Amino acid sequence: MPNVKTLTISDFNLKSFITQLSNHIDVEGTLDVFNDRSLINKTSELASGCFDSEIDFLHSVLKNDGIVALDFPEIDNESAQYSATTKTAVMLGLFGQLGHASFSDRENLPMSIHSAKHSDIDFLASVGSGVIHPGTKLGFHNDGLLIDGQAFIPNHIGLMNLYIGYRETGKFYWVNSEDLNIDLEELKTRYSVNAFKPSVIELSPAIYVEENGETEVDNENTVNIPIIGKSKNGIGFFLNGKVTEKYNDAEKVKLFSEIKNNIENCSNIFEMEQREGRIIFFQNNRGFHARDIFESPFEGIDLSRVMLRIVDNNVDRCAPMFN
Repeated sequence: MPNVKTLTISDFNLKSFITQLSNHIDVEGTLDVFNDRSLINKTSELASGCFDSEIDFLHSVLKNDGIVALDFPEIDNESAQYSATTKTAVMLGLFGQLGHASFSDRENLPMSIHSAKHSDIDFLASVGSGVIHPGTKLGFHNDGLLIDGQAFIPNHIGLMNLYIGYRETGKFYWVNSEDLNIDLEELKTRYSVNAFKPSVIELSPAIYVEENGETEVDNENTVNIPIIGKSKNGIGFFLNGKVTEKYNDAEKVKLFSEIKNNIENCSNIFEMEQREGRIIFFQNNRGFHARDIFESPFEGIDLSRVMLRIVDNNVDRCAPMFN
């Protein structure tokens, strides 16, 4: 498997960014500071002036591989670390060179914050198998964005684990859709026109830890969208959640499963270690990502994971091939 190309951010460039950023916000403050929408443009502006080599690397690698990662440089003082606010500002500033962050309705922030606790595992198990949490092995999928009840495919996604409460963090995986062994014309000979029409897809619910410490699970939503259809890139896919015979006929369920299996068996799967503070950007409308299960949790710490996710407001569609 090829490794995802990763760059360590220049220490000089990072210090320059932090110095200028501190003129606008408290870099040791909370993430609530990003409620200010004008700050998003400011982080992008500062990043454009400070991270020239990093931005060149992002564009070059994304063009070829569809995925790229950046790590923060180590600090000489082992007891010190870059604040969550600083890391988030860097991530937002660099994402601004690729797309436009969509504000989360839940947090009124340009990213969603996904937190989980070990003590909620039994509760999550009672909610249903569709809930995604750190103990779940997450299969290949692409991310969606709901706009007025309609599902779209964001062009770019940004991910960063601020905290991982496990010793064994596993790997993150990526497959480019152009590397799949899918012959659309051959599929059309085995499936009826109906299989390519919109399916009812049950989106995977996500979990959040509220300010009061209570865990909340997003209600499961369903969307009507083709599994495979037309997009700006030619062929588009919407592979998020599940397609079952609860809402669909057997042919659509079979097509969904066949495409998922094709991805799992792709001969060119990119991989990298999952690490705290590692920024991951990928072209969501061009491929699929997955991750290993986290194992061996730290003893005595209930918090299991805190992850930031940025979703691009620039979207693609997976439009029906047939009327």
